[in-house]
Amino acid sequence: MLEAFIAVELGGGSNEIARKHAKAAMDLTLGLQHDRTANFRTAALCEEATTSVVNLVAILSGRRDPAAVAVAPVPPPSAPVPEWF
Repeated sequence: MLEAFIAVELGGGSNEIARKHAKAAMDLTLGLQHDRTANFRTAALCEEATTSVVNLVAILSGRRDPAAVAVAPVPPPSAPVPEWF
């Protein structure tokens, strides 16, 4: 399903490099996910690849567009801020 989403959203020759990146990140994630000899580094690589895929989907679906991000005003602190802060 992710492959189809990426193929549609990154269709065309101008997006070939981005498609390769997405496919490589998914392949790495799925390959490392089932590695029985996994260690800390393998887990870290899997996490980075997964994060990359999640961020790609967020960007392609418009969730990272400036108009989609609502910024609420920051309320003043209710307690006094210590001097060392």
